[in-house]
Order: sequence, then C-alpha cells, then structure tokens
Amino acid sequence: MKNMNRYRAQFLFIRSVGLVGLLLASADAAPFSAPLQSPDPYPAVVSPDLDVTGQVLYGTANAAKTAATVDIVDVYNNNPAYVRLKQFGLSETRGRGKDLFEEARASTNKALAAIARRHGIDVITVPGGVTSDDEVSDHTREVIDQLPLFSMEGDLIHGKNLRGMESVGELNVQAVLESIPAYLEWKALSENDAQYHLLQKSYLDQFGKAVKKVARDQGLDGIAEKGNVTSRLGTVPDVTRAVVQALSG
Repeated sequence: MKNMNRYRAQFLFIRSVGLVGLLLASADAAPFSAPLQSPDPYPAVVSPDLDVTGQVLYGTANAAKTAATVDIVDVYNNNPAYVRLKQFGLSETRGRGKDLFEEARASTNKALAAIARRHGIDVITVPGGVTSDDEVSDHTREVIDQLPLFSMEGDLIHGKNLRGMESVGELNVQAVLESIPAYLEWKALSENDAQYHLLQKSYLDQFGKAVKKVARDQGLDGIAEKGNVTSRLGTVPDVTRAVVQALSG
C-alpha cells in the first residue's frame, strides 16, 4: 500500500505540473545505446521481457531491452530553477514562472539523457513503472547530481558565467554602496557638477575592489545580487557584511 501511494503521488505530481506531455516528447527520440561502463555501480536491467506500464521519462518502451527508474518528484524538488519557482509561488505557465519551469524542464531532460547514455539505458520510468525478472535499478540520486548547482535571474556582480561555478555568494548591493562616503556624496550631485564623475569612479572602484577581495578570501567563483540566485545545495552565503568590512581594508 505504501508503494502504491508513492506511485500515485508520482503521477499526480507529473499531471499537476504538466510534465506528462512535456516529458513524453523525449520518447520519440531514438534510444541511446552507449556501452556499459565496467564495472558499473548503477547497471541498467537488461531483459527482453521488460513490461513498461508507468510514465516514461526518457526513451521509448518499444523494443526497449534496458530500463531503470527515476523519482521525478525528487528530481524536480532538487532542481534549483524549480525550487526557485516554488519559493516565489510562481505559475509554471505564465511570465517569470514559465521561464523558470522551462529552465527546470530542460536541465532535467538533459540530466536524464546523460545518465541514459552513461549506462546504456533505453527507457527510464517513474518508480514502479517497469517490471522485469531482474531488479530494476533506480538512478534518482545520479540524475540529481547531474543537475546545475545554481539557478540565477539577472547578472553576476562578480564572475562571468554561472555555468561551471561551484561556489556562489549573494550581496545586498545597495547596503554596500550606502557604506561608501564617495557614493553618498555622489548621490547629492547632478551630472553637471564638477565632482560627479570623479566621485562615481571612486565609489565604483572601491566597490569592485572590496567584492573581488571577499570573493578571493572566501573562495567564491561568483557573487550575485541578494535574492537573485538559488542553490540546490542549500542556502547561498550572504557576503554583504564581509564586503562592507573590506571597504576599509
């Protein structure tokens, strides 16, 4: 009964976020047939008598000889773009939420395909979606590990490309600027004032140097505006106080 409830929860989740049609789109593609690694810690079950009865997440049931399962609910709950979407209570079908959902869907499908190629899997279903005389392996953890670490809206304050970064912090830019005397003086001026551009360059230089120092000291690959980045590994460290302190360093 416990397993039946879990399989039902899998289907309800897929239906609720509109994944049924979206994920089935990958089923039309020809199955990958990469050779198995040796030894393979996550071997796909190989059987001419696979019985696929559940939701297909990758590949096709037709003529499939190798199969595995993935808990798609768990995967999406660890996808940083989907976590971000839920964090802000956004809709999967409109505006900003739709963009985040498309990002989550694309990265999930890419991760599923990568694991299928790695292990020579023809079809991946939800848990309980395929039966065989042999035990069917579950690749949920491996698919999650294949997902991006971060999802970000906006631009990085420090760093060039979020892809490939392993550590990212966040920063309240305005709070740091308000701690720079040159910025406070600059705010009171207009572009016609003689000191306007000199003060602007001064506070920007101080800001940039402090951010770079903190990134270097804390081993951060990138720094984003506070609230603009979500990590699947947990809370993104706030470096605002450290940057303010670095201004006087």
